[in-house]
Amino acid sequence: MVHIVIGNINTGKTTWLKKRFDHHGLGAGVLGVKLWKDGDIYGYKAHLLPSGQEEIILIHQRHYNHEFENFGMIGPYFYNLDAFNHINQHIIEAIDRSVSPIYVDEVGKLEISGGGYDPVIKKIALSQGESYISSRRDLAQAIIEHYRLTNYKIIEIEDKAHV
Repeated sequence: MVHIVIGNINTGKTTWLKKRFDHHGLGAGVLGVKLWKDGDIYGYKAHLLPSGQEEIILIHQRHYNHEFENFGMIGPYFYNLDAFNHINQHIIEAIDRSVSPIYVDEVGKLEISGGGYDPVIKKIALSQGESYISSRRDLAQAIIEHYRLTNYKIIEIEDKAHV
């Protein structure tokens, strides 16, 4: 089953996923961590589960200084294609080894357009395993339709939540 953790921006979706992973200690995946610089969002890094390895995946255009060799752009963010490829490979290998559950934080417009974690979400949609993905509330239906999800459950986060 795919559990879709939804909420508005800054309501605690990532915190909910991290607490669930920490509590159960099982699974693999990726969490998105905001990077701040002088009170401004600089970008995001991916925090791999369970290893804790981190890679910068997005940098806001105000701060971007050609850090990524291979990149794309969505909204005001440059994204690191090499990092996404590495992370996707890590998670797909975990799915192939029947690791469960799989966590993918911040599925959104990039994935719907075929980028970011799209290969992982496609694999999740075809697998029978348990997974937890997070999304902004306003994108949940588009994600369900795009990936043709049928075996899913919505978990709604209203504010900073606990597992």
